[in-house]
Amino acid sequence: MSWVRSPSPAPSLPVAILTAWLALLPAQADEVGRGYAHAGALLRAEPDRSARVVRALLEGDELVPVAVDEDELALKPVKLPPGWVAYSTIEVDSQRLFLGYLPAGEVSSRGPSEALRLQILERAAQTMLKELATRASHFASLRQKRDLPNLASYMEAAITPLLLDAQDVIGELRDLSDPQAPALQKQLSRLTGMFKP
Repeated sequence: MSWVRSPSPAPSLPVAILTAWLALLPAQADEVGRGYAHAGALLRAEPDRSARVVRALLEGDELVPVAVDEDELALKPVKLPPGWVAYSTIEVDSQRLFLGYLPAGEVSSRGPSEALRLQILERAAQTMLKELATRASHFASLRQKRDLPNLASYMEAAITPLLLDAQDVIGELRDLSDPQAPALQKQLSRLTGMFKP
């Protein structure tokens, strides 16, 4: 299907200048290109190493550069210090995206090998499942005491985010056809059932 647009009058000079600047914004982000997080990289709420951490990244997590003044991305306009880039994580199984800032030196243009990425994801999944099992004991204690307010807040703050993180990691392992993925998914399903009110 082709679309035909009728001719429109030439824009005024201020509008033309504004349009030109807006057209440059995505291009500035694209110049950086997609990247892959280094081990220990931290996505921050502001381009400052003391700013709140939005997301602790795994080595090889894929990142997409974003323009810092695109309102729909919920990043407030800022003047980036030299060496900082605004990034978004890619959408994963839980359909979550994380937006923030990273020093360019914490991102590589090439990710780890598939074999290394599998090792990283397997270790992360096992660590998350172990932590969920530990937290299940405290959850069960709160439930036994019928401490519903603390139970709800603990579920929201300590359980749900970790369940989603584990879901995402195991989902990527499944996508990479990792043979351990089915067993890890089974463990996650069992643990998820332990967090019923």
